[in-house]
Amino acid sequence: MSTGVQINVDVRKAMAQLQSVGVDMNPKAYLSLIGQRLLSWVNKNFKDEGTEKPWKPLSPNTLASRRMRGRGAKILQDSNRMAQSFTFWYGADSGANEVRVFVGTEDQKAEWHEKGTDP
Repeated sequence: MSTGVQINVDVRKAMAQLQSVGVDMNPKAYLSLIGQRLLSWVNKNFKDEGTEKPWKPLSPNTLASRRMRGRGAKILQDSNRMAQSFTFWYGADSGANEVRVFVGTEDQKAEWHEKGTDP
C-alpha cells in the first residue's frame, strides 16, 4: 500500500462475550463494515476537499492550466482517478484473534499529494 490507514481491532473481549451467550462473531463481516465506513469517509474527504482540515488551494498555475484544458478547479479531482483508486481490504490472524483493516491506494502519486515533494 502506497498511502493509507491501517486500523488494528482487538476483538478478543467481544468474541468471548458473544461466545458466552452462544453467538459466533464473524470478524470478516465486522471488518468489511469498518472498511466500507472508512472508504465512505475517504469519498467525503474528496467531496469536501478536506473534511477535517481544508486542503491547500490549487496554485494559480494549476488553475490556469486547468482552465486552458477546460477542466474544473476542484482539488485532486482533475480526472477523479485518485479518488477512485482507494479501496479497503482486511486480514485476520485467527490464532491471536487480531484483525486489521487497511484503507488506501496503490497510486504512488497519493504520497506526493499527502506529503508534498521537494522542489
